[in-house]
Amino acid sequence: MELHDMSNGGHDKIELLVNELAFIVVDDDTAFGDLHGIPTAMTILSADPPGLMFQLKVDPSGTETQTVLNLLESLPQCNRSFSVEDGRAWISLYDVSDLDIASILLLLDRIANALLASDLALEPGCLRCGNLIDAQVMYVEGRATRLCPNCLADADKERHEVESQLNRGSLRAILGLPGAYLFVTAGWAIFWTLLDMALEYWRVEVIEINQFTVILICGLLAGVGYVLGWPVGATLRQSIATGKALHATSVFFILVAAMSGEILYVGLSLLRMAGVFDLRAAAGFVGQVVSNYSGFWIVCKLALSGAVGFFCILSASKRKTVKLDV
Repeated sequence: MELHDMSNGGHDKIELLVNELAFIVVDDDTAFGDLHGIPTAMTILSADPPGLMFQLKVDPSGTETQTVLNLLESLPQCNRSFSVEDGRAWISLYDVSDLDIASILLLLDRIANALLASDLALEPGCLRCGNLIDAQVMYVEGRATRLCPNCLADADKERHEVESQLNRGSLRAILGLPGAYLFVTAGWAIFWTLLDMALEYWRVEVIEINQFTVILICGLLAGVGYVLGWPVGATLRQSIATGKALHATSVFFILVAAMSGEILYVGLSLLRMAGVFDLRAAAGFVGQVVSNYSGFWIVCKLALSGAVGFFCILSASKRKTVKLDV
């Protein structure tokens, strides 16, 4: 078992423990196997001092945990923890440097026997169908379990069906698209209007480009981009109108909303300067206004549209997932 950043003593102890348990190595930090008939995974919590966590599959309806708690009382309270949730018993040993291999194995044997003698004990064979012949201990999505190949395939199929249902487009999301469009449009216009008002209030005529202002502007644009883009992406993801062209639809949606937001921004500027709000006039003036922007201001506008688009696409691509029922 290849371990990273661990002292030789800790490395040798855990490697020997894995061999004694006859566990199968998953990666640098994890191994799994059968502990007296209980599917068990072992994870390295820390390197110095060496800490371990054991995850044992148990009956989710069981409640008899006192015997295991009594066994762990021999260890300092700050050095161990025990809990049962979601059909797993979680045992953490935060420092095993003072325990030799024989002591750790004895503790694990006693814990396993205590679980087997309680209502937390599992039925033999496959945990889904009871098949005694083909069932095998396996490590699936970060959890140790015992299944037959057919039930593993069925669980994967069920998972895909549930995820398809969760990510299926809805009419409600389609009806929300106009609202999402108005949200980005209004957000764009309000942000730039408030920025104008802030610069006028503090009488800022020239923005000096240095490390501080670059970090401040990038952080501000990224924050606004997230606020505007993420909820819109979620709406687009749930809309059956987008189909498979999700990224292209997201980019087009944001570009149109940003252009509309710029027109609304010009309209608000006219309102502030002349006391008249006229979107038709604003649409006619927007080209002239944009042509008078400095290179820095154009970069800021493009950066914000890019940030909104980035978070929109990121959110739109984020599918809802579920774990295998194992």
